Amino acid sequence: MSGNYPAAETLRDFMFEMIDQSPDRLAVVAIPAGDDPDELEALAIAGFDLAKAERPDLGVKLAPGLDPTGSEALLMQVHEHRWVGGQCLHGCGEDRPVDAEPEAA
Repeated sequence: MSGNYPAAETLRDFMFEMIDQSPDRLAVVAIPAGDDPDELEALAIAGFDLAKAERPDLGVKLAPGLDPTGSEALLMQVHEHRWVGGQCLHGCGEDRPVDAEPEAA
């Protein structure tokens, strides 16, 4: 990384902090714009990969930022599932087979 963005570990820790404070285990992280979109994507992937290695029931969705000034280049929605009977108890509406194991990191 060129220094325009925080380290992947910083993003991971921020995601955990946001998720842990949310009753529905959901965090939306706005990653500010920078000079290199590939660098931004690499940061998002690296931060999520670190987080997923520690918490295998995390899911992520990426979307372009909503700020028309371009100050938010990427929105990262992170959700931590809690599966019981194939349903996520945190209300995300997703389901999975009852016998499925957490995804590997």
